[in-house]
Amino acid sequence: MNTFLTCRLAIGSTLLGSLLGLATGCSHVQQQDIEYTPPAQRVHAVTEAPWPQNHFLVLAYHDVEDTDPDQTFVSVLTEHLRQQFSWLHENNYVPVSIDQILAAKAGTATLPEKAVLLTFDDGYQSFYQRVYPLLKAYRWPAVVAPVGVWTDPPANATVNFGDLVVPRERFLTWEQITEMSRSGLVEVAAHSNNLHYGILANPQGNLQPAAAARLYNRQTSTYEPDTAYQERIASDVRAISEKIERATGRPPRVWVWPYGTGSGLAAQTILDLGYSMLLTLEDGLGNTSNFTHMPRLLISNDPVLPAFTNAVLAQEKPQIMRVAQVRLDDVYDTDPDRMNHKLGQLIQRIADFQITTIFLDAAADTDRDSKPDAFYFPNRLLPTRADLLNRTAWQLRSRAFVDVYASLSANDVRSISKDDEATIGLFEDMARNAIFAGIHYRSQANTQLTETITERMRAIRGDELKTATTTQMAYDDTPKHLQPETLDTLATLLQQHDWVVLQLGAAPGENDESAALVHHVTEQLKLPATEMQRLIIGYPAAKHQSAFTSTATDENVARESMYLARAMQQLQLRGHMSFGYAYDDFLRDRPRMQVIRPLFSNAWYPLK
Repeated sequence: MNTFLTCRLAIGSTLLGSLLGLATGCSHVQQQDIEYTPPAQRVHAVTEAPWPQNHFLVLAYHDVEDTDPDQTFVSVLTEHLRQQFSWLHENNYVPVSIDQILAAKAGTATLPEKAVLLTFDDGYQSFYQRVYPLLKAYRWPAVVAPVGVWTDPPANATVNFGDLVVPRERFLTWEQITEMSRSGLVEVAAHSNNLHYGILANPQGNLQPAAAARLYNRQTSTYEPDTAYQERIASDVRAISEKIERATGRPPRVWVWPYGTGSGLAAQTILDLGYSMLLTLEDGLGNTSNFTHMPRLLISNDPVLPAFTNAVLAQEKPQIMRVAQVRLDDVYDTDPDRMNHKLGQLIQRIADFQITTIFLDAAADTDRDSKPDAFYFPNRLLPTRADLLNRTAWQLRSRAFVDVYASLSANDVRSISKDDEATIGLFEDMARNAIFAGIHYRSQANTQLTETITERMRAIRGDELKTATTTQMAYDDTPKHLQPETLDTLATLLQQHDWVVLQLGAAPGENDESAALVHHVTEQLKLPATEMQRLIIGYPAAKHQSAFTSTATDENVARESMYLARAMQQLQLRGHMSFGYAYDDFLRDRPRMQVIRPLFSNAWYPLK
């Protein structure tokens, strides 16, 4: 396996072979460098571990068709749905109802092992014709989530489905919803009354989910204020709640975010109006301690059974992080056409990498003094160089399919604002004016300040907002001996944040020792493997970061890229799967994609 991996790195790269003296095109990991663990002492696969108590898998289906599944409606074939239901049954998955989940949350019952919640979005006629009979045959509960304005029109009318005009008969009727709700098998959730479309969300004209984004006013060049946004959401929630209660005799308890994307302000409004559970399209298992942003596995592209089972089993695995940090300064240009071209280059590169995450610098640092002189979002503190964070983050999410963390240093902002409240307000401005998955605190800051920032940002952006922070190795640290202060800092930060980046001081060279560093941290902190995976080993992509310019020679870039790939390989061979680098020079292919992608992409080794 090692030979195959390193051979694949060298394919098509004669330059690297000549540079590094790899006459055969392959490099071999020394056998004595790889620690051997007897089978009896090895960690069991996550899927072999006991199902965590009161956790459940949520599956998100849409339309079901007998032939030619149309991905406009995220359709699956009826036969494939039957096979998936059969596999769930044969592998001891137990569909549960909302009542059972709420009882488990209240502590009056316990969910069965391998509990699964079946959900069907949009309210298609196929749910009544094809899914409901299967539910009755299995005696399985499920959730159907209609959109109000798609369900209202009379027979022979049409429905505005985004940019498409769709025959009304593609959707359920309220009479069918009433019938199914009385069966005891079908819970009727709200998928909004009329929020399942995109609204103008930035000056560049991007359309983003109406429930999550602030409406951008081109006439005034301003975004929808909090009060108007919350009232727009509340009005919609009241309308769909009234319709569902009229059809079922009970107020709805479950809200399904259109496009799986919400916000903190909207979530609070929905909870205040009586809802108990809000469903997203994040990955992972649901649990009874988290009802405000329940993850769901989207069943898309009509998966055949092996693809479906792999996706289901992957939800039980701990998340990994493959992250590249990117400067919006490298996207910005005074010429809008050139800026769009640069943005296209970035999106294509990240899509080709197939990684999980981008840390996107939200501040402009035009003089490269490591302090912001402007921001890329409307704010109260410094000039807006360009309203670019919103557009770039959304394009990376929707086209390159990565999570975007807005990256900003609380210390840097505090040095400018001179006031904690102004610092917090700056981060709130960022949360209002862009949709992103997390906040990356680019340097360590006062714990109380960052906790307050996170709390206030989550109130705007949502409880699902993740946090990451970066800490540097100390001057006296070596990979095989971290100072006690560094270890203490790591332990504290891992308690406070979802992810912690341990940034190495130098780019990896011939004898990268980051794998030894991970081993040392694991032993010293005595953390379980799942916790250690939240530690991201961060590499500088260049030997000297100041040399990260177009003047670097091809020979230097090739050498740096091979060193970085080898370092990533060493980590994976020892079981550490979360790592990344800063910064990615997407305009000059630095580091070289051809060299690092087989080790960097989570769609290559070791997951596929």
